[in-house]
Amino acid sequence: MSRRAQHLHQTVERQIAELAEWLSAAGEQALTQPCPGREKLGDGTIGAVAAHTIDNYHRIGLFLAGTV
Repeated sequence: MSRRAQHLHQTVERQIAELAEWLSAAGEQALTQPCPGREKLGDGTIGAVAAHTIDNYHRIGLFLAGTV
């Protein structure tokens, strides 16, 4: 894996861990709260935005896996 890919992988891993920690600490009720300006993503809740973010990280992972 290239240096750039390794750096991107490390960044993504850190960001996913931070997101998971934040969402866990916020609790289930917080996931149902609206996320202003993000109405186009699912139902516009924090949970929908988080799911969209996770999907994007998954796409990045698939891209990196394809370049190895």
